[in-house]
Amino acid sequence: MMFKFYNNKIIIFSGVMEAYEKAIAELISEKEQIGKNYENKCAELISARDLNFQHLTSLETTFSDLNAKYERSKQKTIALLEAKEMLIKEKQQNFENLRQQEQRYEKLKGHAMAQLEMLVLFLVLNTPPCMS
Repeated sequence: MMFKFYNNKIIIFSGVMEAYEKAIAELISEKEQIGKNYENKCAELISARDLNFQHLTSLETTFSDLNAKYERSKQKTIALLEAKEMLIKEKQQNFENLRQQEQRYEKLKGHAMAQLEMLVLFLVLNTPPCMS
């Protein structure tokens, strides 16, 4: 009877051990699956990080190039504006010089006409009558 009692206990404990081993195996399998999922997620995140780093590096290079072009354009624009101002001043000076030359021409023309009129008057008055 004792033997039967121990035999029943062994059977019960065997069932408990099987359930325990099964639960442990499921937990180990679940842990491995979680580990694999974690590794896959880490690999995906690393890949995404590397891709974003490449994009960021590309954007930084593009921005740097664009900024350099902007600075060169800005310098050229400043130089062109300075040249424009200089040309405007030169144009104004040329117009002023032209105006002064026209005034001198008109003054000289008036003086020459006055001299010619005086010469003609002198010649008319000093001409002998037979020459007229």
